[in-house]
Amino acid sequence: MIWINAILSTLLVFGLIAAALGYRHSVIRREYSPEWYFSLSKILIAVAFGMRLLFWDAFWGPLRLSDPAAALALSDAVGGVSGNVLSSIVGLAGVYASLKARQLLLREEEQKHWPWIIAWAHPRFLGFPRRR
Repeated sequence: MIWINAILSTLLVFGLIAAALGYRHSVIRREYSPEWYFSLSKILIAVAFGMRLLFWDAFWGPLRLSDPAAALALSDAVGGVSGNVLSSIVGLAGVYASLKARQLLLREEEQKHWPWIIAWAHPRFLGFPRRR
């Protein structure tokens, strides 16, 4: 089962690379529009997810099967589960870009009432209108 997971994860990483490359032209333009933030979020989330897939599923899993001592040493070298910190930071940057894109899609007069952190809740938070 580890080898099936490794193969599927590798295929998924190639798909994530293709998806990320598909959005590169929108990010290169540096016009800080909703499209730019959305494209950046897709790229960052693909990179974060791909990093974890490559390390834990495509590389570490088969290594653990073939040489458990080397897999343990590698895991210890990158800090074990704390090695996920980098991919989590990249993923959080992608989440920020996604929420910023959502905020910029609102009408200009509403953007000041809906900061990026809560823009996902527009126009009603859990079915209730936002208080002013």
